[in-house]
Amino acid sequence: DTRVNVVIPRLESFSLASSGESTKGVVVMGISPEKEDKMTKIKSFLEEGDFIGSDDKSVMVAAGLAKFLNVKVNDTLVLFSSGYHGATAAGLYPVKGILKLPFPDMNRSTVYLSISEAQSFFSTGNQFTGLIFDLYNIDDVADVEQTITETINLDEYEVMNWEVMNKELLQMIETDNAGGVIMIGILYLV
Repeated sequence: DTRVNVVIPRLESFSLASSGESTKGVVVMGISPEKEDKMTKIKSFLEEGDFIGSDDKSVMVAAGLAKFLNVKVNDTLVLFSSGYHGATAAGLYPVKGILKLPFPDMNRSTVYLSISEAQSFFSTGNQFTGLIFDLYNIDDVADVEQTITETINLDEYEVMNWEVMNKELLQMIETDNAGGVIMIGILYLV
């Protein structure tokens, strides 16, 4: 489809992350690093260390989580979870980079792996939890969503647009816009 810039696979799940005496429940994001950066510009949030590559067996950790777990670049992070079909998922991963993410919840609880390493960790084979479609034009969202909805088996898959998936971001945008309107009103009164 010529309206689609890039299709980005993701594998998202939960895990316990541990370092020393500290342990916390985290979101593990398996990403295709190059494709993810093309859409989200995630490299721009790199605060320390290096960005992971597609074959990396290391992690990037959100800055708030790194602080809580007291980990720095080159330290080792322990991940422990349940994999596909109840398999045990456990691994030791060197911290390659620290990311200062713009959303507080994500900044306190996110670990990034390459998608191939996430698939290995969670024993999913070549499966993933989602495909993200980055479009050239935001006005095409409804049409592309309709095309995908008509093409796939809706008993097995769900199609969600960005507004549904990012309610927190949408609320922040709406609040910011409302604040701007109020500020303009005040300035006109003055």
